[in-house]
Amino acid sequence: MFFSPGSEEGDRVAERTDSNEHQLTLLLMLKSYQRMGCFPKRVEIPDMVVDFVRRAVDLPEGTLPFYASEKTAKNHRMLVRQRVGVRYDGKWARELAWEAIRSEAASKNNPADLINVALEKLVEAGLELPAFSTPDHMASTVRAGWRTPGSAPASGSARARTGARVCCGCWTSRSWCRVRNRRSTGLSSTPSGRPGHTSNV
Repeated sequence: MFFSPGSEEGDRVAERTDSNEHQLTLLLMLKSYQRMGCFPKRVEIPDMVVDFVRRAVDLPEGTLPFYASEKTAKNHRMLVRQRVGVRYDGKWARELAWEAIRSEAASKNNPADLINVALEKLVEAGLELPAFSTPDHMASTVRAGWRTPGSAPASGSARARTGARVCCGCWTSRSWCRVRNRRSTGLSSTPSGRPGHTSNV
């Protein structure tokens, strides 16, 4: 099963955490990120996955994932990103997604095709993937602009200011599957094409 922690992963996470709860949470963050390309909310992780990972590393029955402080959660997100060789840059990700979608809008009618183009660009750039709603909203807005006679797609910078936000994605967003599956096997590349960091988690 994909969410099975490797022995090396389990050992490193154990070394970098100070409680069973933090160990379980960091493992869930790591395995989820490898699968999805972003951090899901706790409520989005199925209980069966939580139980599976807990048993895989022999943590006590009843151990639940949670963070005692936001500082610890932030530090662990940083460790995961370093591990998989990606960066979180919301502003750049939005600009890159807008540029990709707008450049293809004249030749692609299906919003899903525009979304996939944007995701491919983000993967190539080594950026953390956004929530499904971000490029979905961008694609819908741009296509609406092209469908209006005499109009042009909305400005990317203007749309970015309306609240499009790069963040963790929904566990069940199937539209991410193709690109996120690439991430699950291709997370060893940095934006420059060099091998990604693998020694921090």
